[in-house]
Amino acid sequence: MFNVIIIDDEDFIIKSLVSSIDWSSLSLKITATFSTSVEALTFIETHPVHIIITDIRMPSITGLDLCNHIHTYYPHIQTIIMSGYADFVYAQKAINYNVLGYCVKPLDFNELTLLLRKAVSHFAQPSPLYYDIIDIIETEDIDSMTSYLIEHHIDPNNFFIMVSIGANNLSSYLPNCLLSLRLGIHKYLYFLKSSYMNSLNTTILATLSIKGIGIYPISVKVSLLKQAVHNTIIMSHQYFFIGKPSICHQLYTPKHYNLLRQLQTHLISHNLGSIQLIIDELLDSTNLKTYTINFALKVCNLFITHYTAYYQLDLDDLYIYSIDELTLRFDDFSQMLHELYNMLYDNISMEDLPNSYNNNFINIIHFINHNYTKNISIKDIAQHLNLNQNYISQLFKKETGSTYIKYLTQLRIEKAKELLQTTNLSLSDICDQIGYNDYFYFLKTFKKYEAISPSKYRKNLLSSS
Repeated sequence: MFNVIIIDDEDFIIKSLVSSIDWSSLSLKITATFSTSVEALTFIETHPVHIIITDIRMPSITGLDLCNHIHTYYPHIQTIIMSGYADFVYAQKAINYNVLGYCVKPLDFNELTLLLRKAVSHFAQPSPLYYDIIDIIETEDIDSMTSYLIEHHIDPNNFFIMVSIGANNLSSYLPNCLLSLRLGIHKYLYFLKSSYMNSLNTTILATLSIKGIGIYPISVKVSLLKQAVHNTIIMSHQYFFIGKPSICHQLYTPKHYNLLRQLQTHLISHNLGSIQLIIDELLDSTNLKTYTINFALKVCNLFITHYTAYYQLDLDDLYIYSIDELTLRFDDFSQMLHELYNMLYDNISMEDLPNSYNNNFINIIHFINHNYTKNISIKDIAQHLNLNQNYISQLFKKETGSTYIKYLTQLRIEKAKELLQTTNLSLSDICDQIGYNDYFYFLKTFKKYEAISPSKYRKNLLSSS
């Protein structure tokens, strides 16, 4: 539901509006009504608002002055004005303030309903540039990024960013949010007019099903946006270490390489007792506060690298390539370490497992082909078919000469190419449909396999047709 406020100094107008429109059928909810613009502005500063319906002739602050203020400081809010004066000058000024529509009193409620539908569609449909904005950020196309930010009333050389991990988009709860973008499944990037370091608390996170928030500590300019976004994503994953919703506005400098070196030494010698001691040190509460999610990924893949080497398995199928894959596979850092430690005991060879290679391989391929659009891993296949992960990995190598992960990736990239060619879906929608949770990782993978970005691939298709 989208939140609406109504402003008019005539009470009967407000009552007429409230009772004459089927708000819920439009996915709208009237959250407040006011007789002055001053009251409305106070409310907007602390409450999420999507649509404003306001009279022009208001005491103190006029409706047009209010629209100008909204246009400047809350450009995501859609504004509809009404007046008893059918004056073109007012309408012209309203257009300059990016007002959605102008209604003359007495109101035509059918006309107003059409404007409200238009406002709702604005929130439901991203602008065309949204389709490629993640690609633009990743490729550091400064000119396109600058144009995009200016289009959304964002100063390209002075804005703040925040990233949230969780089910809900927080833009409605951030009064100074200028723009929000989806970076993946349950991952959002926010462009802000000011920093929120001191105005958010962990209480609201659990209520809104938010796992973590990363807040970039200083203002950003467009030339540094890519690095700032990636750093803020890293900060948003601090919940992985503390085991509860977190807000982080500090990117810690890696300083635990000595522990990694010790861990590597003991993994090479397969000294399980010493490995357990390193795990205990890694889980020390003092250290947990200073890790980054990238550090956790390095620890995880260090285990996997030596595990696959020790048991002569294929590294590709077990290696974890992105932080999203890591946080989907493990609930937190502690569970990750204990599961990886237990994995070291798993010494199962092809000789220990069923030799019905052909049937098993057919079942594996069938499962992948029907589920590649989801975020599946070799662990999911093993659990579904009641097979061992190592067995699946070795069977894939035996039957195809390749690896499970390469087969899965090629399947997804081919589907992405098909969607780029035959649909107008955004890159984010395509990413969702082929089973990737992280849009940046999808862009990198596509470019690795096709030597071109998805947006350029689509552009080339259009220019050649």
